[in-house]
Amino acid sequence: MFVAVPAATSTSPRGFVGLDLAQREDGEELVRLREQARTEGYAAGWAAGMRQAAEKAAAELEAQKEAAHVAARLDRDERRAARTRAEEALLAAGDALRAEREPAIGALADTVLELALELAGAVLDREVQLMDSQVGEAVRRALKPLDAEKPVTVRVNPADLMVLTGDALKGKHSLSDTELVSFLPDPTVQPGDAIARQGDTEVDAGLRASVSRALAALVGEGADGVQA
Repeated sequence: MFVAVPAATSTSPRGFVGLDLAQREDGEELVRLREQARTEGYAAGWAAGMRQAAEKAAAELEAQKEAAHVAARLDRDERRAARTRAEEALLAAGDALRAEREPAIGALADTVLELALELAGAVLDREVQLMDSQVGEAVRRALKPLDAEKPVTVRVNPADLMVLTGDALKGKHSLSDTELVSFLPDPTVQPGDAIARQGDTEVDAGLRASVSRALAALVGEGADGVQA
């Protein structure tokens, strides 16, 4: 005996197979999309991380440069300050040395002047003793720088006034113009010296006074040269 099989039962397995294939394809697409999203997310994250790292590195480099500039500036300032301190110390030492030496130099100059005056005085005393007329020579020295055509007043020691009486005063002032020369006794004038005055001009012809002025000028110039 034959049993009839419904037609619907013969087609049911093929319908289930199609549904399984569609679901499988959808699952694979979902997996692919997920993988793609994961890959894209990883790439974006990696790029963002690299960008942040680059920005951080650039910021650190800029900070290092700024720190280097600050250190260099501080070093220059410190060296400049040290140089200034050294210069000030050197100047102070020089001032202290000059302040210490100047009194000694002044004392030495005074001593040299005194010794030179004593020596010159001894030599002059000897030379004056050998002169025929000490006061006559002094008068000639006093009259020499003055105008021979104008009156002159000469002060001498009272003891020397007699020596000059009738003296021809040979030299620049001859006997013919001695009337232009007037002699006055002055006890403050050292014997053998003469002080001539013509207008506002006065000439001290004393040998000691002349030598004293010359030596004082020389010592003064020497001291100025040492101080400079």
